[in-house]
Amino acid sequence: METIWLTVEDIHRRTGIDPRALRYVVDHKVVDPGRYQAKSVPAPRRGVPRGYSVFAAFILSCAALLRAGGLQRRTVCQIMDRLFEWAGAKLPVRSRMLEAFKIFAPKLGPLSVEIADGTSMRISSHPPESGAPSSRPSFDERWRCIATWVEMPAKYVPLVLCKVDLAELRSRLRD
Repeated sequence: METIWLTVEDIHRRTGIDPRALRYVVDHKVVDPGRYQAKSVPAPRRGVPRGYSVFAAFILSCAALLRAGGLQRRTVCQIMDRLFEWAGAKLPVRSRMLEAFKIFAPKLGPLSVEIADGTSMRISSHPPESGAPSSRPSFDERWRCIATWVEMPAKYVPLVLCKVDLAELRSRLRD
């Protein structure tokens, strides 16, 4: 299967994310897609855009959206690590991060990551609120501290939320 290479402009057209936000994530190394075994192609010469695999574009897009939500660079890095640790833990072989990308598929329903108060996060999937029955699984990983992954107290109620719909983002990048 041939790899599809997306430029920053391609990612912008598919997701609507500001190209400057995507370039910031790349130029300031907010996240390194290679850390998650994603592929990118350096520009062959000056003036020619770099190319990113769909998986790398997903990582860059998530980071750009989290930054746009007001999160600090360090927090974004921690969230991305936790997100892929979580996805990798759902697989028999933890080192297969590209396989982890498949976990963010729309078949899981509206899978999302929510960040609360810049210090805690949860990953959840809930059936559509249309009232129609759904065969999709529903789960909630509960609020956890981003830095330690320790579960927050049951009475924890966040004041500020930032939410990224991972299944929708993946779907837009795949089309």
